[in-house]
Amino acid sequence: MRTTTAEHGMRRRSRGLMVLAIAAVAALLTGCEVWDPMHDGNVPGENESLILRTLTPDLTPDDYVLNDHGALVVVDAPASNQRRSLRTLFWPDDTPAVRDAESCATWLEQTDDDVQQGAALRIETDASGNVIRALTVTKNVFGSSNAFNLHNWDTRRSPAGVNMLQVDMAHIVGGQPFPWFLCARVVGASLQMKVWVGSLRDKPAWNDPDHVRDVALDPEWVYEGKAGWYAGHLPPGGSASFTDLKTWRSRPA
Repeated sequence: MRTTTAEHGMRRRSRGLMVLAIAAVAALLTGCEVWDPMHDGNVPGENESLILRTLTPDLTPDDYVLNDHGALVVVDAPASNQRRSLRTLFWPDDTPAVRDAESCATWLEQTDDDVQQGAALRIETDASGNVIRALTVTKNVFGSSNAFNLHNWDTRRSPAGVNMLQVDMAHIVGGQPFPWFLCARVVGASLQMKVWVGSLRDKPAWNDPDHVRDVALDPEWVYEGKAGWYAGHLPPGGSASFTDLKTWRSRPA
């Protein structure tokens, strides 16, 4: 039996719709979620919306400067800075605040091992743009850069940061030169991280026990906020370079 091009196309579309319907039903039955892209820093112009804000200040009026070089983003500490205890967050101002989100980046260069890079999630700000609360996953510093810290931050309390979990990832990053690759995400009451080396395409799955760690969150840390990145502890005149800055948001399938 011969079929016309139109009939063949109708049959293909019908099969395609059936496949989509089956996939949708399966997703509902299994409680799967879909991760939609929010920000891709490798697309020209995307990083023009990035804003840099203080998480915790230093004792001196130090500051950092965020420089957008296309896909490359560099956080610089002016040589006039006096110390290296400033912590900052940066994120795309034009993306929505969401509950469940993922943040990824490639760490390209750092002035020394005590430069601190990381991911930031559920960033909440006041009417003036000042950071109130956030969750972070950061490389440890000051002699133990193979460890990673999972913090919650509330700038209204002292101290602002609480380290919920520190994990030793020396089996992944120990002795390895940059680039390092980090993703962090929040799903409900769970903060998760994964770190790897090699190349971007070697990205491990979220169920990989060698590369992934997680911590449970108290109910007060389940809320909507922005997704972005962290830079801290830059020495005067120092810098941290990032690329592949990407964020996603989760929605029910």
